[in-house]
Amino acid sequence: MIKDTLSISGMTCAACAAAIEANIRKLDGAVSAAINFATEKLAIEYDESLLSLKEIQEAIAKMGYNAVLDAPEKAENEVIIPIGGMTCASCAQNLEKALEEPKGF
Repeated sequence: MIKDTLSISGMTCAACAAAIEANIRKLDGAVSAAINFATEKLAIEYDESLLSLKEIQEAIAKMGYNAVLDAPEKAENEVIIPIGGMTCASCAQNLEKALEEPKGF
């Protein structure tokens, strides 16, 4: 069994995430698939003798999304900050947009 994490781009709502998750679970060899819409990540476990990473990526592409394997190493300057009070994916997107805006430093 292989466990991978893919970054998924092109999702616009939780229904997109649910559709990808459901379709990936139907693939022969897929053991589990779970999408975190807020982080745009797909955690998948699959039997490599029945299913390849390329086949997973192609299935996602057929649905109109892009899937890229996450790099296993973390950036040295990465910081994880727990944030409370967010109640939906829109909250997370608004926070991400606010943090990405240049402030003229």
